[in-house]
Amino acid sequence: MDAVDLTLEAESHAALFRQLGRLSAAVDKRVDSTKAMTALMTRERLGSVVLAEQVALPHARFEGITQPVVSVVRSTQPVQFEEGSVVLAVGILAPKNEPQQHLDLLRFWASLIRLEAGRHALLSAPTKEHFFRLLKEHQC
Repeated sequence: MDAVDLTLEAESHAALFRQLGRLSAAVDKRVDSTKAMTALMTRERLGSVVLAEQVALPHARFEGITQPVVSVVRSTQPVQFEEGSVVLAVGILAPKNEPQQHLDLLRFWASLIRLEAGRHALLSAPTKEHFFRLLKEHQC
């Protein structure tokens, strides 16, 4: 999967969102990277996307897609958000007309991120393969 970047050298939270947009566009050609970034940032203005220590869960309902698009970035250094520093950001774009998919994805990621062991495992996963294995194990 090309939607994971575990070695991003981000200097701002805008850089995190920009990379989430790029990764989303790489996964689904109907996604414009700038529109994805804008949608995630617009949603952030409505309320905090920092879900737990060092982890943000930016999300938005997005026009023009038929399946959810999830992208993940992990910064090599903490990035300052209003609510604290973030290293891992999981971007979720859900089809605009599928609110239940949006809620289901948020529930899945929140359940993993809020578990201290799960969060630390994601923050320290050495490879994409290991990261995906953690997700798969959490689904079972």
